[in-house]
Amino acid sequence: MLSDQDNTVARTFRPVHRIAPEVVAYQLGNDNDVAAFNGAAAPEVPLPATYVADRGGVIRYAHITADYTRRAEPEAVLAAARVIAESG
Repeated sequence: MLSDQDNTVARTFRPVHRIAPEVVAYQLGNDNDVAAFNGAAAPEVPLPATYVADRGGVIRYAHITADYTRRAEPEAVLAAARVIAESG
């Protein structure tokens, strides 16, 4: 599990969406400061992503989508972890 407070890791893999200035202005007008809420310096949000990496840091499973309502299936993540565990 990883908590990525300022999207540092997300920016490394590039699944970060910077919110358009006109949307930021609209949100601020409704007392919704995305940057402040996320504890970040910029108005951006990470795309929902799930990665399973082996001990060498090689990504063996990845799921990423711009649709925040679609997430990796838990069984797919567990299956990827099992393959890594079985291969030593």
